[in-house]
Amino acid sequence: MIEQIAIAVLGTASVWMVNSPNGSARQWAPVLGLASQPFWVHAAWTAQQWGILLLTVVYTLAWLRGLRTHWRTKRQR
Repeated sequence: MIEQIAIAVLGTASVWMVNSPNGSARQWAPVLGLASQPFWVHAAWTAQQWGILLLTVVYTLAWLRGLRTHWRTKRQR
């Protein structure tokens, strides 16, 4: 139950923020998205949903890309 709440809160917040016109909110979207991934992995593993588990890898890579994009310093860009 806790993992479902975490997925719902963190997942929806990150998707909402990634589409925000506010740059600061967009910056935090990948952080929340990454925070939700352990809950996705646990839920997929315990339910033996191997396709969902594979998708968590893809989503984790996408969130890491967003983290790299939004958290690099101006000098690094």
